[in-house]
Amino acid sequence: MPGVILSKEQTQMLQNTSLKILSLDANQIQHVELDSVMTLPKSLVNLSVQANEFGRSAFLTLSAIFQLPNLEQIDFSYQCSNYQAFEFGRRQKRFIEDNKSGPRPERLEDLCYSSFKVKNFALSPSLRSVISKETEITKCIPAIEFQENSVERVYLSKSSLYAWKGPITMKGTPNLTVVDLSDNNCRKVSRNFFDYGFTIEILLLAGNNLGLTFALTQNNRIFQNLTRLRILDVSRNNIEELDAAFLKDQIMLEHLSFSKNYLKSFTLSIEHMNKLKHLDLSHNRIIVVSNVLISKQDFGNAFSVLQQNGTLDIRANPLECTCRGILFWQWAQETKIRILYNINLTCMLDNGQDIVVTNLLRNLKQIDGSCKSKLLLIILMVVLILTILSFCVAFIYRYRWEIRYRWFLFKLKRKGYERIAETEDDFKYDVFLSYADEDGSYVHRNIMPYLESEKNLRVCLHERDFTPGESITSNILRAVHGSQRTLAIVSPKYIESHWCMFEFRMASVEQAFGDRKVIVVALLQNLTVSNIPPEVMHYLRTNSYIELPKEGIDTDDQHAWSALLTSITT
Repeated sequence: MPGVILSKEQTQMLQNTSLKILSLDANQIQHVELDSVMTLPKSLVNLSVQANEFGRSAFLTLSAIFQLPNLEQIDFSYQCSNYQAFEFGRRQKRFIEDNKSGPRPERLEDLCYSSFKVKNFALSPSLRSVISKETEITKCIPAIEFQENSVERVYLSKSSLYAWKGPITMKGTPNLTVVDLSDNNCRKVSRNFFDYGFTIEILLLAGNNLGLTFALTQNNRIFQNLTRLRILDVSRNNIEELDAAFLKDQIMLEHLSFSKNYLKSFTLSIEHMNKLKHLDLSHNRIIVVSNVLISKQDFGNAFSVLQQNGTLDIRANPLECTCRGILFWQWAQETKIRILYNINLTCMLDNGQDIVVTNLLRNLKQIDGSCKSKLLLIILMVVLILTILSFCVAFIYRYRWEIRYRWFLFKLKRKGYERIAETEDDFKYDVFLSYADEDGSYVHRNIMPYLESEKNLRVCLHERDFTPGESITSNILRAVHGSQRTLAIVSPKYIESHWCMFEFRMASVEQAFGDRKVIVVALLQNLTVSNIPPEVMHYLRTNSYIELPKEGIDTDDQHAWSALLTSITT
C-alpha cells in the first residue's frame, strides 16, 4: 500500500480561507498530490509538516509550496520514511523537469557527481526561514541557482548531506544570515560552495567530518567570502591540524569553536579578529597550547583580541606543565582573559607526575626556577657540542689532504694494490714527473731525454703511464706511491692547475707520513709571491729546490742537470 496521501480533496476546502498557520505534523503522510499544494490558501504564513514519512516524490511536489506569496516559514523536519517511494503519476515530476539543467542523474545521490544544476529556483518573496532537520532528501547539496528572495535562515542539520558541491548562487541581493549544516557527517566541500555567502553571520558546521578538507592549504579559500561571520562552530569535525591562515578573512568573528576535535596545538592566527569574545578549544588533545610562541609576551600578542572580557576555553585537554608548556600557565596567571579549565584539571610535569592545575599555579615560581636550571644545562650542553664540532671541523680541515690521501690509499689497497717492502728496488718508477700540460714541450725536449735516455731512470708520465678507464685520483696516487721520487716542475701554469696541485699535495702527504723523501721541486719559471699556494710557499722556504735551465742557450747547464739527478737518486 502506498500509505497516506495528501490529496486535493483534503486541501481544497482551505483554498478560499485566510488561514495563516497550518500544521500537518505526525500524519504519516508519504505522498502529496500536486493539486493539493496548488489549492492551499495564499494567505498561509507558517507551514509545518514535521514528523511525516515523505518519500522523495513528495518532496519534489512540495517544492511548489515555496512559491506561496505570503509564506514566511516552512518546516519539513523529522521525516522518518523507510518506504521506497513509487512514481505517483507524471505530474509529480513536473517541477524537477521544468528546472533541470544538463543531463538528469538517474539517482538523486548522483547529484554531486554530474553536471546537474537546479536553475531559477523560485521562492516566495516573503519566505524568511526554511527548516529541514533530520530529513533525508538527498546525500548531496548540488549546484542551485535561486531567484531573488528574502530567506534569512536555513536549518539543514542531521540530514545526511555527505557532500556539498554547490555553489549556491542567488540573483539580486541575498539576505541569508544563518546557516545550520551541523551533524551531517559531511566529508567533502567544494572550494566554491560558500562563494556567495557573503551575508552569512552565523555558520554552524559542527558534527561533520571536514578535518582533512580544512587541513589542505589550498582549501584556505573555502571561507574567503564569508567576511561577515560572527559565529563559526566547527566542533566535532575530526580536525587534527590547521593552517595559520585558515580564517584570515574573518575579521568580524565573535565566537569561534573548535571543541571536540583532535588538535594537539593551536596554530591558527587570530590576531586580526578584533571582535573575538569566545574561543573554544575544549575537549581536544592539546598538550602545548602553541609550539611557536616562546615567551609570555608572545602569548599576550597572540590572544590580545580576547582581552576585553574574552573567554578562552581549554577544558578537557591533556596539557603539559613541563618547561615547554610553563610559559602558557605563567601568562594565564597574569592575563585578564577569562580562561576556563576544569577545577580538577591535571597536567604532567617533566618527571611524569600529574599535578592539579590549581596547585601548579601556586608553585609556578618553583617550577620556573627548575626550568631555568634545565635551560642553563641545555645551553651548556649546546655550547659543548658546538665546541667539539668546531674542533672536529678544524681538525678535518687542517689534515684534509692527509685524510683524503689515506682514504684513497685505503681504497687502492682494497683493490689489491700494496708494495711488498719500502726499499728502492721495490718501486715501479724512479721518478714521477708532475708538470702542467703547458710546460709539456720543455719536459719532453729536455727532462725526459736526460733522465730516461741518458741516465736510464724509470720515469712515470701521466699521458703515457696512467691506466685508461681508472679515475685520475687513483692514477695519481698509484704514481706517487709507486715512485721513489715525485719531481714537481713548478711554473705559473703549474700552480694554476687543479690536478698539478693535487699531485703536489699527495706527494707532500706521502713524504710526511711515509717516513721517506718523496718530493723534489724544480722551478721552471719565476713565480709571483702573491699567487703561490701555502703548501708550495712552505716547501720553498724550508727546502732546497732546483732552478731549471732556460730553453735554448742555458739548456746545457750541466750543474743544474747534475743537481737534478742527485736529488732524484739520493
